[in-house]
Amino acid sequence: MVGAPGNRWAAWTDEAKWRHDGLESMVDKKKAARDRATVRRHLREFIAALDRRVPHVERVGEVAIARAAAALRKKAVQRLAELEAEPDKSH
Repeated sequence: MVGAPGNRWAAWTDEAKWRHDGLESMVDKKKAARDRATVRRHLREFIAALDRRVPHVERVGEVAIARAAAALRKKAVQRLAELEAEPDKSH
């Protein structure tokens, strides 16, 4: 009978589950840290790309595009600052 009191199998599976859950939690934390690092890198690349963009005001709609790019850059900089202010939870 699995799960019965005193059953060696139940005790082993409970310990294995505890160890697995702990390992899974540690892996999740490391993955989350990697994901945050990737997002930060992508945000920096995005900001750099927006900084390299040269508006061509003679083109139709370019003023609106330039304004949208500036708003996106502002949001990207804010999000990057938020991510960099978060403590590292990978340990």
